[in-house]
Amino acid sequence: MSTKISTRKHFELGVPADSYPKIHAAQLAYDQELVAYLPEVSMDERVTFSRVGPKMIEFVNKVLAFMRAHPELVPPSIDIEELAADVAAINQLREWLQPLQRVVYRAEGCLRLCLHQASVTCRAYYAVNKTNAKIGQPDAAMVDKALSPYFQQKRRAASPDVDGEAESPEFEDVLIED
Repeated sequence: MSTKISTRKHFELGVPADSYPKIHAAQLAYDQELVAYLPEVSMDERVTFSRVGPKMIEFVNKVLAFMRAHPELVPPSIDIEELAADVAAINQLREWLQPLQRVVYRAEGCLRLCLHQASVTCRAYYAVNKTNAKIGQPDAAMVDKALSPYFQQKRRAASPDVDGEAESPEFEDVLIED
């Protein structure tokens, strides 16, 4: 007879099952409608672009306002209307991105929470099977061998022995994370 002990609160997403198709349909519609108009930018291209953030967006908006207020200060090589089109696109993209970023931020947080909670349980399972493999329990060695690539051996510092001499260092399994 085994006793199950849980020291953590189970996380549930809480979205009613009948909402999933609606959410998925809305995501698909948004994706199909918007992505068709957005050019794909490679990772290499992204790296070459300047850092983009709230301060840069504020800066380009402010520069455009100064250019429009003082066109006599704009060099002939700069096209105010071209900049205005870029700034309009920036502001439109921000308007589209902000609600998506809120959803992504919260969804990533929930994903991390769920994954953390699941990994605690999985690490406990691995530890039990590693111990069981050492004592020769059937199939535990197979589980240990299959799961051990997800861990690396990390050396723990040796603790001083009662006589003042250092014990040999111990090893612990540390999950290899992305």
